[in-house]
Amino acid sequence: ANVQKSIFGGMDDDKDDRCVFERWSPYHLTKKCQEEYVKLMDTKRKREPADDELRLQDAFPNLSVIHGTADKTVPVTEALEFISLLTNLQIPVETKLYKEWSHTDPILEAPMRGNHLYHRDIYEMVCLWTSESNSNGLNGFDNMNGSACNEPKSQPMPAFDDRHLMLKPICPRVLVDLARICNPF
Repeated sequence: ANVQKSIFGGMDDDKDDRCVFERWSPYHLTKKCQEEYVKLMDTKRKREPADDELRLQDAFPNLSVIHGTADKTVPVTEALEFISLLTNLQIPVETKLYKEWSHTDPILEAPMRGNHLYHRDIYEMVCLWTSESNSNGLNGFDNMNGSACNEPKSQPMPAFDDRHLMLKPICPRVLVDLARICNPF
């Protein structure tokens, strides 16, 4: 917690850690954006009512919430609350929940076992978000068949290759399972 405190809120031991972290959480930042948007629009309407009103969802980039259901560091309920907030604000969001994955599964345990589902999903999102035919964000994302990367672009990206030599398991499964017992995340 000291590292997070130094990054997000100084080293004031009198501060409640939850308060420090909440101030910078995606949920609270989005909620703050909504509050500021409402104030801005109220002020604008008083000065000049217009038909071409800026929509809150237009102020956000493509969003994807990716989370493991067994994450002890950031409970999955945090992600679900954030997704609910975005949905209620009509902000498009792609959601991907990895069943029984912890906080470190995407970068440690899964790749050691040769499971690169997370990397494939990220690659597919980058392909989609950078495709020329993607004019409105997340519509059409399909990480099951890799179709996003096959769209015509000026510089086509190759499909994700699960058979690449660098994606083989690098540790015996039994060792990964033993290490998982000690993993606090």
